Amino acid sequence: MRSFLFSMQRQTYNNLLFLSILLTGAIIFGFQLHYALCYAPVYCDSGYYLAIAQQANLGHHLYSDIVCGYPPLWIYLIAGILRLFPNAPYEFWLCFQALVTLATATIAGLLTWQQSHSRTAASLSGWLFACSTFGLGGEALLLEIPSLGFGLLSAYLIFQERKSWEHLLLAGIAAACSAATKQYGAGFILLNGALLLVTSRRKLRDTLIFIAGVALPLIVLAGINPAIVQTLQTGYGTSSHADNVYQDQPLLRYIPEAARLLFLSLLPSLFFLLYIPFYKNIAQAVLLLWCIGGILGFLGQFYFNNGDHYYLYLMGFGAIAIGCMAAYCKHTHWIPAAIYLMLTIYTLSCLRTRYKEWWWYRPGDKARETALTQTICDYTTEDDRLQIFNAEDIGQYFLTRRTPPVINGKISYSFGALALTDELVSYRIRHTDYILKRKDLEWEFKVCDSIQNLLSQCDTLYSDDRLDLLSTRH
Repeated sequence: MRSFLFSMQRQTYNNLLFLSILLTGAIIFGFQLHYALCYAPVYCDSGYYLAIAQQANLGHHLYSDIVCGYPPLWIYLIAGILRLFPNAPYEFWLCFQALVTLATATIAGLLTWQQSHSRTAASLSGWLFACSTFGLGGEALLLEIPSLGFGLLSAYLIFQERKSWEHLLLAGIAAACSAATKQYGAGFILLNGALLLVTSRRKLRDTLIFIAGVALPLIVLAGINPAIVQTLQTGYGTSSHADNVYQDQPLLRYIPEAARLLFLSLLPSLFFLLYIPFYKNIAQAVLLLWCIGGILGFLGQFYFNNGDHYYLYLMGFGAIAIGCMAAYCKHTHWIPAAIYLMLTIYTLSCLRTRYKEWWWYRPGDKARETALTQTICDYTTEDDRLQIFNAEDIGQYFLTRRTPPVINGKISYSFGALALTDELVSYRIRHTDYILKRKDLEWEFKVCDSIQNLLSQCDTLYSDDRLDLLSTRH
């Protein structure tokens, strides 16, 4: 009777903790999405993807007609959705991104549940990832989250106890889709390939099926757009570090997010590494080691560039690792509850950071963006070429449907003047109809005399305290 009462008490505790996690996660996620919809302007990366997708729908081809620095899969998907909803506002894409985030969080939770069979641990993993994405820039339309989702799905299929050839083929396809969504997703091909070698009994057969799955979507994409192969042959992505204007800055530019992330994922994971020899569930220990390998491996993306949204890859592994820890400590009630409280504090601190950025530090950004869109539409037409030199206004290409200058026969978007040489800046000024630039252009790049002379010859159509809209027509 006593053991029965204890079992009932423990079950009640677990149910309450599980429900509280789901309820807290739903409230925080909904609150953050609300603020994104109300206050967040179009993020520069999001505007870049959407503008390229618009051009693709007009009959232009990626790589051969449009300069594109990213793999094609997700951009093709965005272009397909744009065909169905050509006038969808940016808020539509924020909701779409939220659904992708929830799907990825579900896969993270399933991975944890697959090895732990603990609802609490699985909900911790999924809830942590879903709610923390907003603190790392995940409210915008980005490639990292779907790329991570494909990679986690591949791992979930490989972790199946009974691996059929269908599981392995789909795992390879998912890993390839991760790489075809964002180039850093290629790390999942290596990481999950190593995982397959560790967990498979028929290593040669399973590896060959996995490789076939990886090759299948890549062959299909190359067949759809042969220019992809030519782009890869030119050394796609290998010069990013050499051209990276941020390379002299510290690795962790976003110290608050990075410090909290590393504290919550990498360091506790390494601490629990000491306990792996005592794990009774070997598969759970392998999952934790896979998470640690993923965190360490995806740190390599910072060699090329750094940004807050780059930590989204790491957060996926960190969320699963924390779920593993909670599952390992499930017989000690206070540990999952303590982890849950710690994650709540973390997510609320992320929410406060984003809230300050949207509301306190940049009041009226969304309203100014809407007014700027109308101003550009008033002075220009869709047939005109518009060069935007400030990265934070790249979203205007999507909002106004304007096109940048054509360079070497290709439509060429750029992330502000920081990504351009003086020669390219001068070329763009001479081959565009209109220019949108910051007043303090020197903040973007060192203005040489030739560039200054070209700008001085332009007519000012619109000016405010931050921006100038210039015309190169005389």
